[in-house]
Amino acid sequence: MLKPSLAVLVLLAASGAGALAGQVRYLPDAPGRWKPWRFEAYDGSRRASAAKLTEVKALEAQLVALNGILRQAPGFAAPMGFSVETVGSLDIESHRPGQPAAAALPLPATLNFGAYAVHEWDAGGKTKRDDTGETAQVLFFVNQLALPILFEGGGVPEFDDLETDITLLARPQAAVYGMPRHGSALVMKKNPAPLSVPVSLGESLQLLAKAVSARLVTSREVVARVQKQYDDARDPAKRGQRVAEFKRLAPMVKDPAYVDKMIKADQQIEAGLAKMIGPASETTKAMVAVERELAAVTAALDALPAADRAAPAC
Repeated sequence: MLKPSLAVLVLLAASGAGALAGQVRYLPDAPGRWKPWRFEAYDGSRRASAAKLTEVKALEAQLVALNGILRQAPGFAAPMGFSVETVGSLDIESHRPGQPAAAALPLPATLNFGAYAVHEWDAGGKTKRDDTGETAQVLFFVNQLALPILFEGGGVPEFDDLETDITLLARPQAAVYGMPRHGSALVMKKNPAPLSVPVSLGESLQLLAKAVSARLVTSREVVARVQKQYDDARDPAKRGQRVAEFKRLAPMVKDPAYVDKMIKADQQIEAGLAKMIGPASETTKAMVAVERELAAVTAALDALPAADRAAPAC
């Protein structure tokens, strides 16, 4: 049984096959064509989407039906001056914590629509004609809400390190033929459920605390790594091993001052590491700043009244 289709989104994007070299003459009055339909469903996409072969075929049938609607649009049924190429594909939809299993979700798909100018050029004493090259693409995203919205650059910087679907929606614009528009995306939804739900203030602060905690782990790892490098640089046994290695390589380098130069460089490295440890170092200061940030977020969350905790975040 085909998984139900939830939504179709349209997005404009730049794409194309490759420009032709030479003097090109465009032919706006030349009859074009609809190129043969293509559908892509790679094994990796099928596995990631837990898609059965029958479901993939049914999904392609839906995209073919959508393609049929496009072929009937005024100006495209019998194209002049351009040819149309449409390609459907089963896409890999990223899963995040809290989402249903892939097998329980509608199959994600994309339909690419491109109108390629009919043109000709001279080569080898002959005139050649083609309808390939570069053009803008109209992308129909099927059962994929996050991709077109995030494509608009609506990510929340504070949550960049987290696997979430939280995003700032593109600014709503005037509807087009009754279809809601966010940025350059037109939303045609079959499911009456809303396409987005507000994140509560409490949830937002919890996510912020989680993101800051992740940055704190990284900061502490940096401090620990620098400290270990400094300890290794000062360790007499390891220093002796390095000097022994310098002496082993000296005959191959054929520089009588090689050992002294390398010992001096080793001392400079140790001096540089010494500036990167301790309370006054930049690495430690950065770690302390993140610790304070986490404490502030935690305190704000603990002090948040229940009513405010459930209120939508801005």
